Amino acid sequence: MLKFNDIDLAEMGVLVIEDFPIPTSQLRYEEQVIPGRDGVITITDGSYEGCEITGRVVIRLNDNYTLDDIKRVLQGWGRLMIPGVEDRYFVAKVNNLIPIEQFIKNEVYELPLTFKCQPFGYLLSGYEEVNAASDTITNIGNVIARPTFTCTKSGSVTITINDRTFRASVSEGTIIDCELEEVIDMANKVLIASEGEFPYLDLGENKVTISGSMKVQWNWRCL
Repeated sequence: MLKFNDIDLAEMGVLVIEDFPIPTSQLRYEEQVIPGRDGVITITDGSYEGCEITGRVVIRLNDNYTLDDIKRVLQGWGRLMIPGVEDRYFVAKVNNLIPIEQFIKNEVYELPLTFKCQPFGYLLSGYEEVNAASDTITNIGNVIARPTFTCTKSGSVTITINDRTFRASVSEGTIIDCELEEVIDMANKVLIASEGEFPYLDLGENKVTISGSMKVQWNWRCL
């Protein structure tokens, strides 16, 4: 099933005839040669590259959706789900020109469809928002997870994961986005100062201590 932002593209007349490969994130690094030393040394900051994936689809316009509907759905970055890995989504955008304007109603067109994907697949089980509470939490992905917290009351919040402590004074509705490393006051559209390293979960078990009223998306990630 090919979905973009939770919309099943098959219902719009977009059908997959050649599967998309599973996106694979590669560690970003550079190699340096040191004079007088054999081989090379590898330097990395621990970040990952995105990638592109291409499949083939047929598009047949129908009475239920217009050309403008298809163009609107495929605009910008969104959550992409591809056949074969329905347990996760990828953050992606269409990266090739689709000549939709040339399509004729009730005709069938076959063409490649390329998505540019950000690093990592995000497991659907980590997308669900749950109450944040002190507990031992197991990271079920295969890379560190950077959660998203939504504060449900105003006041001070403290998040400690494996002895790494993060603090902020927030208002109701404030979002702590640990991937972007931002604390966002959604009511006033401003960033809030914080103290400590933004929370993340190591592989395997993590000791999590929460002080404050929050909900959380754990954002389990896979390479």
